[in-house]
Amino acid sequence: MIRSFSPIYRKSLSDIELINSRSNKGFPINFKNGERFKGTILKAGKWGLVTVSAKGGIFTAHAKGQLSEGSVYEFMVTRVRPNIELRIVPRQKGQEPSIIRLWVGGESAREQLGEMLTEIFESVESSISQFKDGSGIFAKSSTLLAELVYGEGAVGDPRWLRKSLSSSGLFWENKVARLVMEQRQASGQQAVGDDLKGLLLRALEILHSDGKYTKETAAMEQKVSKVLHLIESHQGINFHCMNEGIGWFWFLPIRERHGFGWAKILARKFSRKGFSVWIDIKLSQLGRLQVFFRLAESELRLTFFLEDEHRRKFASRKAGTLLKAMEGQGLFVDSIDFQLAKGDELTAELFGARQKVGFDLEV
Repeated sequence: MIRSFSPIYRKSLSDIELINSRSNKGFPINFKNGERFKGTILKAGKWGLVTVSAKGGIFTAHAKGQLSEGSVYEFMVTRVRPNIELRIVPRQKGQEPSIIRLWVGGESAREQLGEMLTEIFESVESSISQFKDGSGIFAKSSTLLAELVYGEGAVGDPRWLRKSLSSSGLFWENKVARLVMEQRQASGQQAVGDDLKGLLLRALEILHSDGKYTKETAAMEQKVSKVLHLIESHQGINFHCMNEGIGWFWFLPIRERHGFGWAKILARKFSRKGFSVWIDIKLSQLGRLQVFFRLAESELRLTFFLEDEHRRKFASRKAGTLLKAMEGQGLFVDSIDFQLAKGDELTAELFGARQKVGFDLEV
C-alpha cells in the first residue's frame, strides 16, 4: 500500500547515498548547529536513531520525540559531531501551504500538460543527448509518454490507469526510499527511467553538467521545470487531501484528433465496503462533463453533470449504450442520472466536503 507523502526536493538520484552519521569522513551533506531543514523519516529505530531523507541525501541521525516513518518534519540541528542530533521544530498554525492556492495556482499549467509533455519528450530528448551522460536517459520516452497521456493505445487496456499512476511522478520518493531501504541502490536507475519526476530531475542535472548555460539550455530548463513544479504541486495537493480525509487527486491529459483534452479524478474511500470517484472531463466535441461514481454495499450509482440541456439530452439518449459497455466490463449499474451542472461540482466537492476517513491507495 502506498500512502500520502509530502514532496522532497532534490537534484538527482545520483546524489543519494546511504551513509552512517558516525563517520563524518567524506560526508557529502553539510550541517551547521542551529540549521533548520525539512526531511522525511525513512526509518525510525530504537533509542532515537532515525534514517532521514533531506538535502539531496539519505543519512542517519539521532532525534528526540515520536516520529512516524514516511512523515515529513522540520528539524533543527543541535549537534553535528560526533553524531548528528536533531530536534523537531513544532509546526505553527497556518504554516502549511493552502490547498486552494496549490489547486488554483496549477490550473493553467495543468490544462497544458499534454502539450508540454509532448514537446519535452520530442525537443528536449534530441537536445539533451548532445550533453555528456545525456544519451539514453530518454530511451523509454515513447513508452512513458503513452502511459502518461490517454490515447488510442490506452483504449480497452484495463491496466493503463494503474501504469499511468505509477509513472506519473507522484510516487518517485516512495520508489527511491523503497530501493534504498532494500539496499538495492544499484537498481536506482529504474526509478529514473520509468518515472516522470525522476526523468525530469535527471534531465535538469544533465543540462547543468557541462557548465555551459546558453539560451537554448535556459529554454529547455524552463520547460522541464514547469512540468516538475506541476508534479510537486499535485504531490502537495494530495498531502493535504489525504490529511483532510478528502481523498486522492489525479490529473490526466487526453490526446484528441486535434489537440488535447483533460480529466481530473478525485477518489475517496468512505467505508470498508464502498468508495466514490469524481471525474471532471473536458473534450473538444462534448465539452465539459462531470461524473460522480459511487459504489456502496455492491450498489453502483452514476450521476452525470453536463454544461447545457442539449448535451444533457444527448448523453441521456446514449445511456443504453453506456450501460451495455459497462456490463461488458463486468460493471452493473443500479442507477444512472443526468443533470445540469450548477458549476464546478468537483471543485466544490474538493473544498467543501471533508471527512476524517482512512484512505489507502494500492498501486
